[in-house]
Amino acid sequence: MATALDVLVLLFCVLRLKWSNPAGAMAGVAVGATFAFFANRHFAFRDHHPQLVPQAAKFIAATAMAMVVHALVVWCLADRFGIPVVIAKLIADVAVFSVGQLLILRYLVFPRRVPVRRRFTVERLCGSTAPGHSQAERYPPCASACSIKRA
Repeated sequence: MATALDVLVLLFCVLRLKWSNPAGAMAGVAVGATFAFFANRHFAFRDHHPQLVPQAAKFIAATAMAMVVHALVVWCLADRFGIPVVIAKLIADVAVFSVGQLLILRYLVFPRRVPVRRRFTVERLCGSTAPGHSQAERYPPCASACSIKRA
């Protein structure tokens, strides 16, 4: 869906507004990327973390850098080598956004949240942190794990 929006905006900008191919490609990427951010956040990576601004800032920075590279590839293919702009754009999409952008999204923008694991401690096993206190009588595994001996 994001690619369809991207191509439609590109064609509108280049054919109707008479923008240059790189400018039209950048406009298409901006619209497609905005849609992709929200779709990725809610569906692909299922990250409903309430802090939208930090994620959006990382996404914008990563997409802005990718847009510059994408525009250069479109310019090179369409304007220098004469490849039709839509084909040049699709080649640039695959080259720039297929692998690299997905890796950036997974590891930078929408990183997996590592659950906080509680440490297994003698205190948790025995149920007390008081010196000299052991519940070995009530919980037998504590007898082998607890270093505190009752007098």
